[in-house]
Amino acid sequence: MRTSIVFKLFLAITLVFGVFTSIVTVAQTFFLEKFYLMKKEDSIENALNKFVAAYEKEGWEPDQLKEEIRNFYERNNANLVVLSMDETDKKQESYQHLFGFVVRTNNNKEVSVPLTNILAGGDQEEIEKLGLKEGSKVKITGNYNNGSFIPVIIQSGHRVWTDEYWSRNPITIQGEIVQITMPSGDQISTSSQLAMFYRGLQKWIWSLINEEFELRNQVNIYQYTDSLSGIKNKIFVKPVIEGEEVKEIVFTMTSLQPVDEAVGVVESFYWYAFFVSLLLTIFISFYFSKIITHPLIKMNRVTRKMASLDFSEKIRTNSNDEIGSLSLSINKMSDNLKKTIDELQVANKQLQKDIEKERKLENTRREFISGVSHELKTPLSVIKGYTEGIKDNISKERTAYYTEVILEEIEKMDTLVIDMLELAKLESGTYHVDTDRFSIVGLLDDVYHKLLFVLQEKNMDVEFVTDDDYEVVADRRRIEQVMTNFITNAVRYGNEDSDIVIRLIKEEGVVRIEIENEGPHIPEELMGKLWDRFYRVDDSRNRHKGGTGLGLSIVRNILELHDVSFGVENKESGVRFYFYLPIHEETEKKE
Repeated sequence: MRTSIVFKLFLAITLVFGVFTSIVTVAQTFFLEKFYLMKKEDSIENALNKFVAAYEKEGWEPDQLKEEIRNFYERNNANLVVLSMDETDKKQESYQHLFGFVVRTNNNKEVSVPLTNILAGGDQEEIEKLGLKEGSKVKITGNYNNGSFIPVIIQSGHRVWTDEYWSRNPITIQGEIVQITMPSGDQISTSSQLAMFYRGLQKWIWSLINEEFELRNQVNIYQYTDSLSGIKNKIFVKPVIEGEEVKEIVFTMTSLQPVDEAVGVVESFYWYAFFVSLLLTIFISFYFSKIITHPLIKMNRVTRKMASLDFSEKIRTNSNDEIGSLSLSINKMSDNLKKTIDELQVANKQLQKDIEKERKLENTRREFISGVSHELKTPLSVIKGYTEGIKDNISKERTAYYTEVILEEIEKMDTLVIDMLELAKLESGTYHVDTDRFSIVGLLDDVYHKLLFVLQEKNMDVEFVTDDDYEVVADRRRIEQVMTNFITNAVRYGNEDSDIVIRLIKEEGVVRIEIENEGPHIPEELMGKLWDRFYRVDDSRNRHKGGTGLGLSIVRNILELHDVSFGVENKESGVRFYFYLPIHEETEKKE
């Protein structure tokens, strides 16, 4: 059983897509999390190396350090802090001032108010409700610490934030915010992130104090699981070297919770995605298999027709690729085969015509030999008989008569041979008439004068009946031969002392020429045989009148070569022969 190429291609494409989808699904299930963690770890490690290298080289001031820490967070989504080796935060003020604002008090003094610890403590929403911005009038209660004012109460308009822990002996300042930095949604998605960062930092510092690990001069990576939330994190630590001594430590931490959540969602989504992908694969495979195989099926249909010598159908394609090129090649081959076969058919028809022509020539030669043998038999017998009489020394009076008979028979034989040669040439199939324009009346006048002596022997005359002279298109010499034969027969079989009537009758584009005599009728059943060679209505009568029996056969062949109508019919007082000739166009227009 033959399998369709559509099914084969569909199955192949489906298998390829199915295997590919399965590989992707398996790879994502088992390797996506590991791959993502590896890329995330490499990304933070590279960013931390660049940060420390730039810090060691440029020695940033606190304000610039604060800006670089903020940039690090925005680029890597990871909080960062710089610690001194005395286990206190040498740059604590820079870290605390990640978020906060500067107030110009009423006595024109600028005071920095950090908000980082407050935001990390979970009060982000309450701080946001204050609507703090540059130009806001605020009233703050708190205490100074290391040059910064640590707030316990912040009042802006009618909105108030109060810390649950009060410091001793708080003081109150008032003024206008001249600079403010608040976290965006990208920096702190929840207030718990900073709290978790602090817990991780405290955990690591405690481990460092207890010498639970060795701090190497490279990016040190540690796994940290938050005790409260259970979220996994990665801690990255890189020492800052001055000379050969570690002066500071750069600490950053990134949460692995988004990875775990994403992987969990992806894994639960895999089965849906797999089945949807499978359905899409089946649909796409079927669609593309139809697209690719459609021209192949057309090619198969066209080539099968070509095998049956049917070149009527062509492959129509607009693709500019190998299939399109193959389609054009098949169409070209079809055209070439059709052209070649047509040429062979034409050549075959021509060969058949040539064979038929050769067969006709052979038949003509045979008929010629047969006719000559038959027609020459009688005159040769007569000549032989009279020659033997002369040989036997008959009387001188009879010798002259015998000689005259012999000469008469020789003349008949000569006429017969000439007519038979003429007929053989006309029937050969290779003869073509040489047409030209000429006056039919002028031709009839020439024939009349040539046959005047024959007419006078029977005391006959010719009556011309015509309205006008006409120029016809034909072979003048052959038409003269036709007219001579018709008029000679009219004289030969016509009554003495009668007239032969020749009429010219104009019809649509042609002229009808009639030759009518007064004499005996031809039996109706014999009229069709008049045009056959050697046929005589009365053989003895015909021979006595000097005919060869080939005249009308020659006339028939001449008129058939002119492709005109002709015929014979009995009239009231005799027989009428007629034929048609085309009138020249210019002559017809003049009329």
